[in-house]
Amino acid sequence: KYTALISEYRVGGRYFDCYIPSKNLLIEFDGDFWHPLTLEECRYDFQTRNYHNDIRKNKIAIDNGFKLIRVRQSEEQKVEEI
Repeated sequence: KYTALISEYRVGGRYFDCYIPSKNLLIEFDGDFWHPLTLEECRYDFQTRNYHNDIRKNKIAIDNGFKLIRVRQSEEQKVEEI
């Protein structure tokens, strides 16, 4: 069964990697190096910026009634589950 997918979907002034309308689901693909899971893991300024940006995007998704899945580079198999 084919499910429609919209790439670079904008919500609350931010772009999310993908949106699946039939599931009201936003998807973000996060490279492990570029998107640390904690502030302690941030070694570079851009990682800290991305960390805080990811938190803002999580809130934007929730506040606008979307489900959000973040697929980490090290967890590629999650794509098949979606």
